[in-house]
Amino acid sequence: CCRFSPDRRFPSFCLLFPSTAMAADNAKFVELLTALQSKDNDVRKKAETMYEQAKQTDPENTMVGFVTVIGSSSILEATRIQAAVLLRRQVAKGPDKDFIFPRIGPNTQQQMASELLRLFQSGQIPKLQVKIGEVIACVANYVCDEEGPRSTSAPGICGWPALLPMVFTMADAGKMTSATSCESSMRLLRELVATMSKPIVAAKTELGAVLQNGLAHPEIKIKVAALLVVCELVVEVEQKDWAPLLVTAGVINQV
Repeated sequence: CCRFSPDRRFPSFCLLFPSTAMAADNAKFVELLTALQSKDNDVRKKAETMYEQAKQTDPENTMVGFVTVIGSSSILEATRIQAAVLLRRQVAKGPDKDFIFPRIGPNTQQQMASELLRLFQSGQIPKLQVKIGEVIACVANYVCDEEGPRSTSAPGICGWPALLPMVFTMADAGKMTSATSCESSMRLLRELVATMSKPIVAAKTELGAVLQNGLAHPEIKIKVAALLVVCELVVEVEQKDWAPLLVTAGVINQV
């Protein structure tokens, strides 16, 4: 199955390519992303053809290239966001021509997963952090879906052990000093509920801290983000599991 093990050790993500090759690939992907946004129809159509060919003939280098662009602070913010938007399509379950994540090697899958978590944790650009979170949610939807073809063989165990601990920590307003990152993390937690409701609900202490500290936070955007997590849980989880959340009702009425 496609399960990310917490015990396996891999070299740094950047070591997938030698530094000189990575620099060349960065320039190539930036040029491609720029062309895909061109107002010149001919330029844009040629870029679209090149992009489709790259996904089909070299999916691994294509995905690694996009992750590398996302993590390159020297590249324009708009280009990095565009790379994240396209990467999301590459990891989202859907048409085969777009969903190329299953076609890359397991080592690269694990390295990409680790790098995405690192980029989300270190995110300094709110819009980009949100887009990275959307990519993470799509990857989780593939590797952590208990009913999917790539789910772990052990029911109730997440196929991405490092994911929820990171999300719970960053979504806890009592631990995070950055309200923006906290809000982005709550958004990610909400997006994970549909796929990972069992391990999320099972983490009663961590989930309780996220909701209590979020609903009690002075900033309205944090309160609302926590409320939306509660709403998602009510929709996706059985009543016996979400009923304990009623203890937050008094705070919710004030949001």
